[in-house]
Amino acid sequence: MCVSERPDGVVRLSSAKNARKFSFLFAAACMFGMGLSACSDGGEDPSNTPECSSTDPCPTGQFCNAQNVCEHEEGGECSDEEPCPSGQFCNDSNTCENEVGNDCSQSDPCPTGQICNDDGVCEPDPGTSASGARLNDVISEPVGPNCPYGGQALRTGIDANDNGELDSDEVDGVSYVCAQNSSGGTGFLIDVETVDAGDATCPDGGVIIHSGYDDNDNGELDTDERQSSVTQCNSDACDDADPLIIQTVEVEPDIFGNYDTGNVYKVRVQLNRDVDASNLYVEQYNQAFAPDADFAWNVDDDDARLVWIDFQPSSYANTQLTIADDCAIATQTVMLPPGLDASLNVRVFTDDFPVAGQDIEICWESRNAVSCKMNKGTYQNPDEVQLPDVHGCIDVTVLAEQIYNNHYYTGPSVTCENSDAETHQYTFARYLNEGIYSFAPVGSNYGPSSGGAFSFVTQSVGMESCELVINDTRYDFPANTQSTPIYLTEGGQATLECVDANDDVYIAGEDNVHLIAVGPGISHFNAWTGDDGQGDLAVTINITGLHIMDGSCAGTLTYDGQTADLPAQSWQPLAAPNDYSGMISSNDVFEAIPYNPSAEGTIEMTCTDGDFSQTVKQKL
Repeated sequence: MCVSERPDGVVRLSSAKNARKFSFLFAAACMFGMGLSACSDGGEDPSNTPECSSTDPCPTGQFCNAQNVCEHEEGGECSDEEPCPSGQFCNDSNTCENEVGNDCSQSDPCPTGQICNDDGVCEPDPGTSASGARLNDVISEPVGPNCPYGGQALRTGIDANDNGELDSDEVDGVSYVCAQNSSGGTGFLIDVETVDAGDATCPDGGVIIHSGYDDNDNGELDTDERQSSVTQCNSDACDDADPLIIQTVEVEPDIFGNYDTGNVYKVRVQLNRDVDASNLYVEQYNQAFAPDADFAWNVDDDDARLVWIDFQPSSYANTQLTIADDCAIATQTVMLPPGLDASLNVRVFTDDFPVAGQDIEICWESRNAVSCKMNKGTYQNPDEVQLPDVHGCIDVTVLAEQIYNNHYYTGPSVTCENSDAETHQYTFARYLNEGIYSFAPVGSNYGPSSGGAFSFVTQSVGMESCELVINDTRYDFPANTQSTPIYLTEGGQATLECVDANDDVYIAGEDNVHLIAVGPGISHFNAWTGDDGQGDLAVTINITGLHIMDGSCAGTLTYDGQTADLPAQSWQPLAAPNDYSGMISSNDVFEAIPYNPSAEGTIEMTCTDGDFSQTVKQKL
């Protein structure tokens, strides 16, 4: 038996459980020509090992390796009285196991399950099963789907080849620390410090993971920038531990959509595995790094994968969250919307569905306001009420004039003012309990023939039956559907009429005219009114159509009880490649009619081109 030791010893970097192997390494010295005394244990010198091949096999207990040299097999039984061959040691299960760390070369290969690395030292073959410690490291994360502006990746995994490094194929969990914009500047960073074996903190080695903000913008986390540190020691208990991954972070919503630094919110953190509160580390910190005394957390009593956090936002738009136990660590940015600690905000809400002619209870809440008022009347006749407080409820009658296009209720509005005379207004809008919410044709048939298929997109609720009306022709149309193709034989103005169980009629398309064309026809018509700057009525009209080349359009304006003619306008064909279509655009001022923003009106236009004639109408 060889009794001399290697002068340089062997250093294991990554796994605490390998420490017991060191006492067996002295037996390897005589195999690798270290100039030590000869051995008398009968171990075989590799230089004298016979060459082998498939036709010239090795003796029992050995095999022919890739260099055609006989090599001892691993796994034989052993004891103190019956030691293993050179290059192996007797493990706790009294089974021979290959040592790691011996010198090697092409003529002196490593034992089975090991490879000769670039430094001429035997190390485990990465193809063998994982037996090392759980490691953490940090690498740069390029711009991409994980981090739109780049950042860092905190990786974890089992060191399967026991080389002390976390190779890419060993990673089983990743947390990303991402830059928040493309302009650079102060960002959150993570840095990993190695703890050598023999240290009082980690006898078997480990890491300390530091984190903080890069205040001097040098791209590195300097010592004075470290704001938090988590120590993780190598441990047999962590060798088979799953990675720790933050799957979701859900922040309790703020009623105004802006998170107030004066409030504490609940954060629900979903992890990939159970955790133990007794050895868990949870921290939130931001660029100012002013830990709040109210910050608290707990593991859910019924689900050990859930961590609940009492979260108080800082003046910054995000806060970094770190969770760790003895074996793994994960970090993630908790993103908040902009507008923290808004100087003024208002919201209006109700549990009732608006129904014309009935009362509903409207409630309001405001932030940092000193007074509020509500406009609960129609748009034409405001009825302002000074509210008694900056939050409360009031009953409001739903008026027909407040219902837009039969589909949602658009009042009332609440306006609040703070001590600096700043104001913020919120207009309540909610879909009716029943009605047509949307209606529009999709695409057009540009061909001159009839019978083209048109698709219509509509959304309605509570309707018993519907009809599509093109001019005076009615087509059956499915109720409460989203997309339906219809084959039409004529073009014109399209409206949708639906009836509910009470025979109440809902019409969509009267105010916002929907037009289709089968052969020649108008495909778009829109008109609106305004003030010409002198108090007179100004009217703008836009019309587009298909296969109308030499026609003209004329019409009539009815406005605030007065009537005026709209002079004929010639059709203007468009240039190629749109030469199959044309348009009319006009701006007219009616000096005899004063502009009244609350007045009602109608424009009716008739367009002709040879035998073609089409009339369209739109409410103003």
